[in-house]
Amino acid sequence: MAKQGDPVVAQIVASKYPDEPDPFDVEVMLRTHQEAHPTLGPLFKTLHAFADRTLEEFFWDTPDIPHPVIATEKDRGTRLGYYTSMDGYTLIHRVNLNVHALRNGAEAAETLAHELVHLWQDHVGRPCKRNYHAAEFHARMAEYGIETKGRRGEHHGYTTGRWQAWMEENSDLNLEQFILPGADATKPRKMLKQACPCGYSFRTRVPRACICLECEQPYEVV
Repeated sequence: MAKQGDPVVAQIVASKYPDEPDPFDVEVMLRTHQEAHPTLGPLFKTLHAFADRTLEEFFWDTPDIPHPVIATEKDRGTRLGYYTSMDGYTLIHRVNLNVHALRNGAEAAETLAHELVHLWQDHVGRPCKRNYHAAEFHARMAEYGIETKGRRGEHHGYTTGRWQAWMEENSDLNLEQFILPGADATKPRKMLKQACPCGYSFRTRVPRACICLECEQPYEVV
């Protein structure tokens, strides 16, 4: 087993991440380990690449923003993901994607983008209190072309078409190919959420054809 200080391992990591000053940085080693995993490796490699591209494209005004540590642990209930500045292993800027609730790679990418906004807020020193979603968070999500509302930051669909265009620009990553562990892509979740543009919402087991009396727009599944 290779150990820290092994010149062969150092050469491999340094060639993979030539701009990394410390080839034995634990986050870099973890990323290398994840991408080499026999079953989850392709998913991790794709998510890391998507995070790299998204940070460069949407957070160009913060060039020193760090790349997240990405985890795929099962979480409580149907929460799709969360961000923590430091976890119990002292790994910093950790994003967890709950693959037992996420249905496919495209949904994981959107959740990852959501958590990158939390990372950005934490990095620039303006984190949302207890990770609740304040005005700055919603404004930054709007730059993706994703509408979020409320303290829970729930996604209410797409606004400008920017997100769809971004996914198309990254079609080479083939995110749709990933059917995530523990997810059944052929069935909806137990309760679907439908919302209208003005913010009213309800949950249902099957989609309903409803019109909001306030904005006179249809309730869409979100």
